[in-house]
Amino acid sequence: MATIVSVANQKGGCGKTTTAINLAAGMHDAGYRVKVIDTDPQASLSKWFRRRTAISLNGFNVQNVSVGLLREELEDIRASTDLDVVIVDCPGNIQDITQNVVAASDAVLCPVRATGADIDATVDLSKFITQIRKSYPKLRFMIFHNAKHAARRTDKKAYDAFVRIFKDHKNTSVLTTAIPDSASIAEFFATGMSIFEYDGKSASARLYKKLIKEVVECLRTDSK
Repeated sequence: MATIVSVANQKGGCGKTTTAINLAAGMHDAGYRVKVIDTDPQASLSKWFRRRTAISLNGFNVQNVSVGLLREELEDIRASTDLDVVIVDCPGNIQDITQNVVAASDAVLCPVRATGADIDATVDLSKFITQIRKSYPKLRFMIFHNAKHAARRTDKKAYDAFVRIFKDHKNTSVLTTAIPDSASIAEFFATGMSIFEYDGKSASARLYKKLIKEVVECLRTDSK
């Protein structure tokens, strides 16, 4: 039975698709059998995957799922014996698509930027977690700092801010790894490669591997 990890946040522009791509690529490289579901109407991840297949890179499959069949499709995919992990890229805004995906997930990975507007929006994410917890108390949420700027004051204080916002939520982890706002991350998407293929020796690639280890550890803890 596959584990479903959705990448979700109600704030647009926080890096959900970038996260989903590199999470899938990194877990595949680590030996996991991975499938990616693109539920975002913008289909950005699917467009990236087209570029990937055009240069003969593969390793995992990307599938679009229609909204009306979303819950049924995810449950069928979960039952597959050919997969270990299913990663679902969600659209921006907490809407029916995201709520249905999250409800069908085992864990939710939330990239969060540290601008003033994003931190304000993170309070809304906290409220969403509280709402979802009423029906799905065991659902795991994992929060991480994305697009970090080393010189920006809010970024320096982001980890402590996230811990404070989510400290009262059960089964919610603020991951220690922060992903930088780097040139490599800004550039890789247009190539159809992952960050590991585009600039595998970069600090960004190294930090994504570290983030993936934290995600895997959370999932292993929950499975015990």
